[in-house]
Amino acid sequence: MPGERQHTQCVRPGAYLSDDKANIFVVLTAHEFSPNVRIISRAIHSDAEATIAAGSLLMGKSLREASIPRKTGLLVLTVQKNGERRYPYNPEADNRLETGDIIVVMDKVAQIDQVRRMAEHG
Repeated sequence: MPGERQHTQCVRPGAYLSDDKANIFVVLTAHEFSPNVRIISRAIHSDAEATIAAGSLLMGKSLREASIPRKTGLLVLTVQKNGERRYPYNPEADNRLETGDIIVVMDKVAQIDQVRRMAEHG
């Protein structure tokens, strides 16, 4: 309606949840429902993205086969398939990693560097 104020959506999960994994779940879920939502969150641990490169040791493997949590101690939060806008939370173990896919992981910085090396070089 003319004259109505536009409201900005804002979700602040850090103000309500003390657990990083729960915060990230809320953030990804909110983004899934409303891609334009503005999200303000704080995390204690680090999260990072790694893009699967051609020739990567992870290319063509399922998340189960890649064993990222076992090899690095990292939690795989989501996999954005190449060319898609969605970041589905808690991807299925049979999700196959392909060139250009982006994996989002969470934990300590040294572990994140390890998964980036796996994604880029093999």
